[in-house]
Amino acid sequence: MRKSLILVFILVTAPLLPFGHINSVEGQINPDISLNCDGTEVDQAQYMWNQTINDGQTTYCLLENPTLYNEEISLEILGLEEEEHTVEILAGEIFAEIDYPYQIFVDAGATERIRVAVHGSYDANLTQRNVTISARVEEADGSPCPTCSSQTSNLTVLPYWQGEFVQVEFNTTTYQGS
Repeated sequence: MRKSLILVFILVTAPLLPFGHINSVEGQINPDISLNCDGTEVDQAQYMWNQTINDGQTTYCLLENPTLYNEEISLEILGLEEEEHTVEILAGEIFAEIDYPYQIFVDAGATERIRVAVHGSYDANLTQRNVTISARVEEADGSPCPTCSSQTSNLTVLPYWQGEFVQVEFNTTTYQGS
């Protein structure tokens, strides 16, 4: 009787003891990155008399690393030529331009702020352009991540005519001499 009572006591109290208890981990298990950009449209002014476009319209993005890994992120800008945009990362209190191919390091649990300036190119037809900003984890703590997926954010570049215009009518009739 005494042995069975001790056995029942152990079976009832064993699950309540903290031995072997593992606390939950706050971070995510698999390498991942979150890309959040403000706005989905960028207006781009074009001038009839000046076909160079110097004014870059800017969108800001946050790269958030929700994992326990230090990650190397590759960033791609699809839909624009390399000379039609610049990418800058916030370094302290100022933005610093980074070179192509865009590689950004994001520490575990950290957030990096970037800005993408769209310079575009002159288009007399004012063609709307679709741009995709894509971020992908290339390495996590120095190990390649071939199974990591890309996070994307879409942006539409909307060109418009800027400045004041004067409409001039002129005679285009041609006369043949006699």
